[in-house]
Amino acid sequence: MLDLDIYSLDLSHNALSGSMPESISRLRNLKDLYLGPNLFSATLPSSFGQLVNLVHLFVNDCLLTGRIPYELTNFTNLQALGLHENTLSGKIPRDLHLMTALAVLYLDDNALTGSIPASIPQSLIDLRLRQNQLSGTIPRIGDLEILQTLYIDSNRLTGSIPAELGGLRLLHEFHAYQNDLTGSPIPSSFGNLGFLRILYVDGNRLEGTLCSELGLMHRLGTVLSLVHRRPA
Repeated sequence: MLDLDIYSLDLSHNALSGSMPESISRLRNLKDLYLGPNLFSATLPSSFGQLVNLVHLFVNDCLLTGRIPYELTNFTNLQALGLHENTLSGKIPRDLHLMTALAVLYLDDNALTGSIPASIPQSLIDLRLRQNQLSGTIPRIGDLEILQTLYIDSNRLTGSIPAELGGLRLLHEFHAYQNDLTGSPIPSSFGNLGFLRILYVDGNRLEGTLCSELGLMHRLGTVLSLVHRRPA
């Protein structure tokens, strides 16, 4: 029924509705799959876990519900995963670290709960978890040596900003506003972040004095926000 030699399938920016066809999982050679935005209003089929050759998977803005299938952690070739702008619930799979090629992970604008996994793929460059219901503390992920963008804002995170984040030496953007973070506003280790351009930590309960190392962040000229921004 389906051409098993299809390598790329793009159905995005339509008004497709109903359930996602399970038959897509028969396209075992598929490398690129783009399904959103659409109006599917269904769960992500666990059978998609059979598409182990996928490199890019975007099912964003599709009215998806339910949990993120654990089977997705079998995607060791996947470089970009976008499930943002849905209503996915439940926890982020704990075995994300098995996705050893993953460079881009967009799970923002969902209803995900639980904590941010401590084991995250070392290959990540862009991680977006904003606008969920994630709780707990920020994991000590300073070993993500090539991470450039980190969005964890608009959640329910507590605790302090870990000093270990100063190990993210290639970080360009850090968004942690509108959580319930406490402690010092900026760890002194952030002085190591020579590429940091954007820093949002407003809308928390941070207190104390600013570290002198702030002056070492020479590229931090685009945005520095430490106070709560009122809605427009």
